Amino acid sequence: MEESHPRWRGNMTLNRRIRKTYICFITALIMVLSVFTQAVPVFAVTGEAPVTDSSAAIVVDAGTGAVVYRKNEKASFNPKAMTKLMTALVAADKKKLTDGDIAEIGDMLTASDSKGAEALAKEISGSTSAFCKEMNAKAKELGCKGTNFVSPEGQTSDEKHKTTLADMKLIAKAFADSKLSSTIKTEKKKDKDEKAYMTLVSGDGEKSGICTVAVGDKGETRLIALATGGSSAKSSLTDAESLLSYCLDNYRTYTAMKAGEKAGKVKVKGGQKSYAKVAAKEDLKVTLPSEGADSLVETETVLDEELKAPVEKGTVAGKVRAIEAGVVTAEVDLVVTGDIGTGGPWTKVGISDYMLIGIGAALVLLLILVIVIKVKRSRKKKRIAEMRAKKRQEEAMRIALERAEKKRRDWPY
Repeated sequence: MEESHPRWRGNMTLNRRIRKTYICFITALIMVLSVFTQAVPVFAVTGEAPVTDSSAAIVVDAGTGAVVYRKNEKASFNPKAMTKLMTALVAADKKKLTDGDIAEIGDMLTASDSKGAEALAKEISGSTSAFCKEMNAKAKELGCKGTNFVSPEGQTSDEKHKTTLADMKLIAKAFADSKLSSTIKTEKKKDKDEKAYMTLVSGDGEKSGICTVAVGDKGETRLIALATGGSSAKSSLTDAESLLSYCLDNYRTYTAMKAGEKAGKVKVKGGQKSYAKVAAKEDLKVTLPSEGADSLVETETVLDEELKAPVEKGTVAGKVRAIEAGVVTAEVDLVVTGDIGTGGPWTKVGISDYMLIGIGAALVLLLILVIVIKVKRSRKKKRIAEMRAKKRQEEAMRIALERAEKKRRDWPY
């Protein structure tokens, strides 16, 4: 058999080396990727999102404001009866609610006509147009950008009366967070997974005006669903509840820090105290996938360098932030937990009233200690002197007895 050509053998050797290099490179790449895939958890969504009849829908976490589902979120529509939520919010702002007022608002929300909303508007502002100005001001305060109300109830064909699903999310969250949600008389419906649903408001009308706002609860998680543009009020309600069920299965609210939880101290200049304790003003909450571990969320405390006395309880002195994968996803204010008054002139040299009291107390204790020590030493000296005097007396008596004995026996001294 003929020998292989040297150049051919050299090419084979080179090809083997290239293949080995490729294999090593691919192996190393697979190992690196496996490390990164283990470090970054992937959360699977349970099941497919339900198909909805509504042309637009949104689900938001009531605790965090995070949107967990959206469909045509920026679509503009005539909200019809859902406008009543804003009417209720403005009414609550403008008057102190008695039990009778709460009942009146509850009747207005569940009524099928506009008489209740119009009567409430006229009672508060004198006219529906003046009340609508209040509604639009409130919408702006909540952060709404595509909303304009011309009716307190919403039963109108006026094209200027409009909002977006993104804005209604803000209005619905404000309503759900307020005591007004207690005006809803509808009982919660529970399913087998302990998920409860409650309809806040549902309105019928033209297709663009059919809308439903519903709340879903599971454990500490509360979600708000808004669905609009369906073929009927019934289908809109079905869409809202099915979306709530889906999202409650896949998302949860996690409290990273509770309201009132201590978060450190801030230096106070010129105060009765040198430092002020601070705590979270409200719950620091984030929305997590249902399978996500609490450890995914880290907290970071950012405090002011110094506060100037006097400092009132509730003064903002920093923030606490929730961080997920290096990104700040939520933050709340840190506030002072107690009043701190202005201190005396000694505070100018960095000595607070409480520190001065402490120094004074320490000096008094030191003085008492010195007096006690002196008294003990004096008593000890007295005891020693008494013992010495007693010994001298005993010695003198002994010597006197010896002399008397010697004299009796006529011994020389």
